[in-house]
Amino acid sequence: MRPLGDYEQLLGSTARPWSAGTVVHGSGVLDDLLAGLARHIGTDWSAEYWRRLEPRVAAIGCVPWLTDHAVAEALASFDHCCIVVDKQQPEYDAVRRLASGGNPLSSAYLDGFEEMALPDASGNPPVIHPSSGRLDPVELGPLRVAGWRRATDGTTRPMLHSKMLS
Repeated sequence: MRPLGDYEQLLGSTARPWSAGTVVHGSGVLDDLLAGLARHIGTDWSAEYWRRLEPRVAAIGCVPWLTDHAVAEALASFDHCCIVVDKQQPEYDAVRRLASGGNPLSSAYLDGFEEMALPDASGNPPVIHPSSGRLDPVELGPLRVAGWRRATDGTTRPMLHSKMLS
C-alpha cells in the first residue's frame, strides 16, 4: 500500500473528497477542519442515534497536540466532545479553553461502555454482579490525555501521533 503522499492528487492545499469526508495537505488543513466541524454541527444526526438516547452533536478525536484557538472554540461549541491529546504537549491556551469550556461526552453514547463506572468515594472500582443493574454513565472529556510524560532524564517517550476526528 502506498502512503497518501505518493498520490499527486492529494498534495494540493485545496480540499478534495475522500471516503466520507475530505482530505487536504499543507496550508488548507485547518480551514478544511473548521469547515468540516461547522458542517457537522449543522447536520441533523437524529437518524443515526440509538432511539434510547436524545440526539446530540458530538466530536470524538485524538491529536498529538492542540494549539489552534479556532479549532478549540469550534469543538467547545459541540453538545458533547472528547478529544484525546498527548500527555507530553505543553499546556497551550487552546487546550485550557477546550478543557474549561467544552461539554463532556457521556459514555452512554458509546457502544461497549455500559460497564464503565467511576470509583466509589474510597477510590475502589465498582463491583459488577448480576443484580448490580445498569451503571450510571460517565462523562468522558471534553479533553483527555494519553501517553507518558517525558522521562526524568528529559528524553522523549512514544507519542500519540494519530490525528482523527469522528
